[in-house]
Amino acid sequence: MVKKKKNERVRKNSLTSKIVGLTVFLDALFLVLILAGAIFLYYFRLNQERVSASEYQNQVINERFNELIDDIKSDVNKLATDSDIINYLNYVNQDNPPVITDTNDPNYPIYEAYLFQAGIIMDYQEDELFDLVYVATDTECSVGADGCGITSSGELSNIDWNLTERPWYIALGENDAIMSSPYIDDMTGEYAITYIEKVYDGDQMIGYVGVDVLLTTLAEVLDASYEDILGSTNEIILISDITTSPVLFYMSTDDSADYYLADNVNFSSIDSTLGYNGNGLSFLLNKYESGVAINENVFNSSFIVNYNDFENTNFTLVTLYYIQTLFGMEIMFLILVGVAALLIFLIGSVMHNSVKKSLSPIDRILESIEEIKNGNYEIRINIRENNELRQIGHAINIMSEEINRQIQKTYDTLAYDVLTGLKNRASASSEIDKTILKADTRSAVCLIQVDNLKNINVTKGQIIGDNLIKAIADELSKVFKSNEALFSNGGNEFVYIKEKINSLEEVEFALNRLLTHFKQPLVVKNIKTEVKLHVGVAIYPSDGTNLDELIKKCDTALFKASEEGYKKIIFYNEKIARSVSYQAEISEQLSQAITKNQIYLRYQPLITNANEIYGFEALARWSSPTLGEIGPQVFIANAEESYLI
Repeated sequence: MVKKKKNERVRKNSLTSKIVGLTVFLDALFLVLILAGAIFLYYFRLNQERVSASEYQNQVINERFNELIDDIKSDVNKLATDSDIINYLNYVNQDNPPVITDTNDPNYPIYEAYLFQAGIIMDYQEDELFDLVYVATDTECSVGADGCGITSSGELSNIDWNLTERPWYIALGENDAIMSSPYIDDMTGEYAITYIEKVYDGDQMIGYVGVDVLLTTLAEVLDASYEDILGSTNEIILISDITTSPVLFYMSTDDSADYYLADNVNFSSIDSTLGYNGNGLSFLLNKYESGVAINENVFNSSFIVNYNDFENTNFTLVTLYYIQTLFGMEIMFLILVGVAALLIFLIGSVMHNSVKKSLSPIDRILESIEEIKNGNYEIRINIRENNELRQIGHAINIMSEEINRQIQKTYDTLAYDVLTGLKNRASASSEIDKTILKADTRSAVCLIQVDNLKNINVTKGQIIGDNLIKAIADELSKVFKSNEALFSNGGNEFVYIKEKINSLEEVEFALNRLLTHFKQPLVVKNIKTEVKLHVGVAIYPSDGTNLDELIKKCDTALFKASEEGYKKIIFYNEKIARSVSYQAEISEQLSQAITKNQIYLRYQPLITNANEIYGFEALARWSSPTLGEIGPQVFIANAEESYLI
């Protein structure tokens, strides 16, 4: 008794304990997921810090560049609003010589005041950024020149200098001041940018004042200004006209010389040459969105990229904040995750094997259930382990046995005709289609009909009729000596299939033997009962390729046999089919013939021997719109059969 209780306890707890072990494993996995979540939050915060650092860098760079631009604007604006500059431009615009060398000239103080004010801007600039300080006017100072330009040192523009062809003049338009795009300076032959501002005397525009900055000088100033914040990893890029026809004029990377003053047409080819396929400067320009920070792989490194446009210029500043690779604490976290993952994998492997062994019968149970679903009710589940699954398997075995018993009982009920004991048509149809009617040889399908069963049921009773059908089935089995080829078609019909026939005469001989056998009455319940049979025959495969189709043809032949009466055996053919179809169509249309006024009378005179008319005979005729003119010899008999007479 004690041993039995112990086995019951083991059976009850063995599977449960292993599932509990699996739960412990899942709890451990949950803890790891929490660790992974913590790491994710750490990386998220780290990324936020990187974004903040990149925004701070971008802000400092942006402010310093804005200070540089503002200094330029301030210096030029001082000249544009200075009275000495205004007086000098008015003096030049009155067709006076712009350069005065004679100190005794009464206008010399005006010229000297101009040189002094312009010279201050040129000589005392903090970063020595300006290459040239000058004023310009529409007045022609040299023969053949378009307009006039005078530098802070008093140098006059030459004959080839044309105001309307200056790059800044074209871009200025209706604006009061602009920072021009990079261009080649006519006097120095170097690339430069110009900040130009219109000079007004009251409301009247009298000229221009501007400064030229060589790009080489600008690069030196920017390198010195940004060295402390960029370090060796972060980068900045200056581009003009980024949305229309971008030109790069400053770049802090080592590849600046390759991209210097290149335009958008050449960026892609330069990227390919330098090994930046898909992530070079061309890619960077396509990502342009002012004021938005994005994480991108640029120049084969990871950066946080910021774009900034400068007011009253066509310049865009692009800052690249380098995202460093993982070291220190980050590596430690990765190692912890790796170790935890390895431990979980080892524990999981052990638990997996243990649980798999315990739960492996479930696979056999599922396979057995699938077999039962597919109709195999004889399968049995054998489980050695003494646990709950064994009880489940035993229950499934009992269920399967009971289902098999019930199905067999139902099959026996449905597959065989209760009255005759023969297989019925529904159960035999599929088998015959797959075997007999799939062969290469011809077969005859014979539908045998007991014509006088209705009269027997009426005159002698239903019991005699039922017993007669059973007796006929017994006699048919004796005649054909093949129960496999004979089955019930329900009611008063049987189907016999003769396989591998060589000729129709062979079939007719076998059926005549059948009719001869039934010439003598059958004794049923001590009552002699005459049996009248008709047989319709269809041939496989010429008349059909499946049993249902062939029996339908047999029915058509039997319909013809009942019309002619004297024929006991009728072979189906197309002529019979057409005739039966014609009669069916007559029956279908005859019911509507009177309501549609299709029946009319013909009058035939009655004549005496003396050729005198003594009366008329009224004869019915039917004019069908589809069947044509039909005489009474055709439709009267049909009307009697269909109770339309």
